[in-house]
Amino acid sequence: MIDSPPGVSVYFDRDVQSIFTRSCTGGCHEPGGSGGKQAGLDLTQGSAYSELLDATRSRNGPQVVINDSDNSILVWKVGGVDAAGRQVFGDVMPLGRAPLPDVDITRIRTWVAEGGLNSSAPPSRPRILSAAVIDSNSI
Repeated sequence: MIDSPPGVSVYFDRDVQSIFTRSCTGGCHEPGGSGGKQAGLDLTQGSAYSELLDATRSRNGPQVVINDSDNSILVWKVGGVDAAGRQVFGDVMPLGRAPLPDVDITRIRTWVAEGGLNSSAPPSRPRILSAAVIDSNSI
């Protein structure tokens, strides 16, 4: 088994999607929800990852700038401030709900800073089921 990439501790599918499912969907950032209509951003499982990284999916452009949490709209919106400490445009997210706990904001920030990887499953080497000797140079 191959190890996860060095320096990566947070993955979207394992660590970030659950934050969105708990705090951002259920009437808001989902098809037909108010956040889906206003911002054009769907944070439901199966859609959220591509929505956050695709500059054409949201009305506000890319929500995540890979390896740059200081310039990612997602980090600004959940934290309430940009990298310079200025209040963000519009409302702090999640709208109408309790602010995200610092641990969740840190998890999102770390995910972006570490490259925004989707899966916690490390790549694995192919399994060789059988081999046959063809000649002295090939199997």
